[in-house]
Amino acid sequence: MEAHDDLSPRELSGLRDVLLTGRANDQLIVSQLLRHDMVATDQDGLQLTPKGRKFLVRGSPLLWDVAS
Repeated sequence: MEAHDDLSPRELSGLRDVLLTGRANDQLIVSQLLRHDMVATDQDGLQLTPKGRKFLVRGSPLLWDVAS
């Protein structure tokens, strides 16, 4: 997963799960997202980084009107 690549539906789903619940069930995807600085850990679980939010909004047509 490079910064210029599009994310897979599985990766987008992982970002969405983190946004909505602060966690994700797919640990492989979570480790990839952590490694690529799209999510970060905090005392409550996981949170999107600005980079992760940008990729989620860019990859989700329903969120295109959301300011990042």
